Amino acid sequence: MSLKRKLSRLVAGNFARNVVWMTGSTVLAHGLFLLASPVLTRLYSPEAFAQLGILTTLQALLLAGMSGRIEWSVPTAGSLHRAAALVAAALIVLTGTSVILAAGFWLGMDRIATAFELSSSVHLLLLALPLSVIAGGIQMIVHSWCVSAQQLRPVAFSKLLQSVVFVGVALVMGLASGALLWLPVGFLVGHVAAAIAILVMVAGLMSRLRALRWRFIWGVVRESGREILASLGSSLLHNLAFSLPFLMIWFWYND
Repeated sequence: MSLKRKLSRLVAGNFARNVVWMTGSTVLAHGLFLLASPVLTRLYSPEAFAQLGILTTLQALLLAGMSGRIEWSVPTAGSLHRAAALVAAALIVLTGTSVILAAGFWLGMDRIATAFELSSSVHLLLLALPLSVIAGGIQMIVHSWCVSAQQLRPVAFSKLLQSVVFVGVALVMGLASGALLWLPVGFLVGHVAAAIAILVMVAGLMSRLRALRWRFIWGVVRESGREILASLGSSLLHNLAFSLPFLMIWFWYND
């Protein structure tokens, strides 16, 4: 088969549909936030956006290693059965680290809030941050499965839903009360809604997960060990390099 014919079949098949879904959802999600920005900036103070920025940064940094970056090996697993095993392993690691994170936040909530100078309302949301982290982790893990299965419609829908819920909660509650709390609440609720939606939409993955055996999961993880360690190391180094300048500035001005 000629290269031209192969490309024609690729564009006519799942590839073209996936491109349309991902492009459309990304444009709509970002466009919705841009359209709502003039209203949001009048409902919430600069302090509210600064506190939201701290929460989103904390979430991004924590997500770097919460699942062991096992999900990065899913698209190259070789088969959907092996990919499902890696998804199961990533979900197990994510659950364990999230429990540890929740306990850490519960015990050190006062110190964290003081260090980052969070307001009393956002201070309370620190207890909900682990929920946002596990929701974001679920999305990343299931996204990798969707790439492996070449089914990006759930990814597109979850991204769009996350933006709609975030903007909707922030606008409605901002108009009702205008409290600082509702901007980060919208962020947290958006992540949870997107995680639930994508889990519902990947029924095939859930059935595969239920059929897996522990021995098979462990065997696949061991075979992919080097790749997983390389992915985890590169992810941690990337996040450290990205956050180091900001941490140095923060320590410099708070010395």
